[in-house]
Amino acid sequence: KYIMLNYNYTINVWIKLQYYSEQSDGFSYIISHNDGSPVSFHAHVKEVSGKGIIGAGAYYTGWTYDYAKDVDYNTVIGLNKWYMLTWVNTAQYTQSMYVNGVIQKLHNADANTWNSRSSNGSPVNSTAYANNETTNAWIGQIQYYNDTLTEDEILQNYNAHKCRYDQ
Repeated sequence: KYIMLNYNYTINVWIKLQYYSEQSDGFSYIISHNDGSPVSFHAHVKEVSGKGIIGAGAYYTGWTYDYAKDVDYNTVIGLNKWYMLTWVNTAQYTQSMYVNGVIQKLHNADANTWNSRSSNGSPVNSTAYANNETTNAWIGQIQYYNDTLTEDEILQNYNAHKCRYDQ
């Protein structure tokens, strides 16, 4: 099943990571644009130096990736704890990422946004990437918005739901 989003969208996913990815790229795929190949968007937790951080990848004419800069500036995604991960994309193909309602500074851009060029179609709860199931998290809730939520709206959403998730 697919949910077609316009180019202005927000995706919230409540996850509890069981272990960091053992894949060579360190990605724990949370949601992807397609169940198998070809994939043009995937959202993930990336393991960097033994710590988890939010990340995403998008394909247009080539892959672009970004992830939280480092643990000094961003939220570390620990194991066996619930987090609300949020990806926001605008029609200008600009993406930002949030953890528990807090915007993350991104690695490649050294800013809070990056040029994602992402696709506008996302399936419900698809965690495959190139036919490889690599989700190692419990997914408590997925919310799709056909709009770009503001920072305040994302934080309000986090505060409204955190009591369900050990927060």
